[in-house]
Amino acid sequence: MPENQEKKSLTKTQKTGFVLLLIFAVLTIGLGGLQLRNTIYSPFVLKLSGPDSSLQLLNDEQTRLQSIDTDHDGLNDWEELNYYETSPYLPDTDSDGINDKTEIDNGDNPLCAKGEACESSTAESVVGEEPITSAIAATGVTPTDVINSSGLSGFTEGGEEFSALLAALEDPPKLRELLLKSGSITVEQLSKVDDATLVKTAKELLQNQMQPNNEVVNTPSSNTSTLNTTSTLP
Repeated sequence: MPENQEKKSLTKTQKTGFVLLLIFAVLTIGLGGLQLRNTIYSPFVLKLSGPDSSLQLLNDEQTRLQSIDTDHDGLNDWEELNYYETSPYLPDTDSDGINDKTEIDNGDNPLCAKGEACESSTAESVVGEEPITSAIAATGVTPTDVINSSGLSGFTEGGEEFSALLAALEDPPKLRELLLKSGSITVEQLSKVDDATLVKTAKELLQNQMQPNNEVVNTPSSNTSTLNTTSTLP
């Protein structure tokens, strides 16, 4: 072979192909390493439940309680725990020989055995003169629930948000919509409440929620007292 023979060099196309092949190889190795790392560590990753997940779990639990009757007394577990305050595991909470639903249907107190003197406050909470009002209070609906459902927060006296809240309290259809959005009361429960009682109860709940930093005034459209406050709602 002649000593002066020129050595062959790579063409431009070959160089480009070699660079691309090298890049592809590096990416393949890198992605493979990441996949291997994720496979190893994924079983040990702590998955935290966010607010939405917690709310969903709560709603699922409420739905479950409304669909079961553990003691087979005719009242579902949710009603016994959150409304009548009777035992979901005992068909006859007061052990007087009459099951809880029968006593409630007859207008008797399922927490007080016949012939015994019980505290009037307990009886009134179950079969009082205003069962509709008690039903709303027993759901746990608070002014904060209604305010959050309406999108109003941080209002002060004289502001647009404050006026909108007062207007909602005077508008039964709007108030019903906000209560349903809060998720704390069902359509069936709300259908048993007349407009006058609904408005009155909502105002009483709002007034109680804001005490002692509140002041009661009369609105122009109703003789029922409403809340006038300069403090910021939670």
